[in-house]
Amino acid sequence: MVSPEAACSAKAGSALEVYEQYQANYQSQDRVQPFAIMHSITEGALKFSNKAASEAELLKVTDKKFTLRHYTVSKSGPPPFDTISSNFELVHRKIKTLQRTQGSNTNQDDWIRLGNTAFTFFLLAIDGKVANRKFLAGATHYAEIDPDDLAQMKAAGLEGAEFFASPDLLHLKDLSTAKAVKGPLKDLKALMIASAGLKPISLGRTDAERLLLAIDDQFSGTLEVKLPGSVIVSQWHSV
Repeated sequence: MVSPEAACSAKAGSALEVYEQYQANYQSQDRVQPFAIMHSITEGALKFSNKAASEAELLKVTDKKFTLRHYTVSKSGPPPFDTISSNFELVHRKIKTLQRTQGSNTNQDDWIRLGNTAFTFFLLAIDGKVANRKFLAGATHYAEIDPDDLAQMKAAGLEGAEFFASPDLLHLKDLSTAKAVKGPLKDLKALMIASAGLKPISLGRTDAERLLLAIDDQFSGTLEVKLPGSVIVSQWHSV
């Protein structure tokens, strides 16, 4: 029987092996490698949908704005950093270690089972509304990514980038059962509307908060949108 200490050591070693396997070719704003790392580690377990909303469906939500938000905590004014960094990047820069520490989200499972450590994490926002999450209670600032703002996409190095959306995968044993969506960031709205499972007539009658709830519910109430690589922040907004 393997002791807890030995099991922890094995996991730490595996995480180190994952990092060392990919760090030589790693670049912080590589928009392709994070997907390759994840596919390799999960052995393609995640089954992505790329179904987009129809023109009829999109016409019903032309008045609604879909963006992504990354929240953080900074008690002394705007955050002093201008880049949202992935865990892979933070380890690469020696800001974080591969050991789980209190207050750290550098989870071993992310490295050795989910393979998502080279992604940055965001909440979906519709007309400035985001789903309720416990961590938002302490958030002081957020950065907003607007896929329709071509200048911002270029400045952030996200032109042509893809995203993927899924529930929080950490406690899901069988990744093949997860609802997952992948596609061009510029098609965020079309892909998320298709994920809502609502008919066009219902879309036209649903306000931003209820639409967001409908989408979130399709992802077990824990929807996360992930972007490959680190993301440059053009502006921090106060909550």
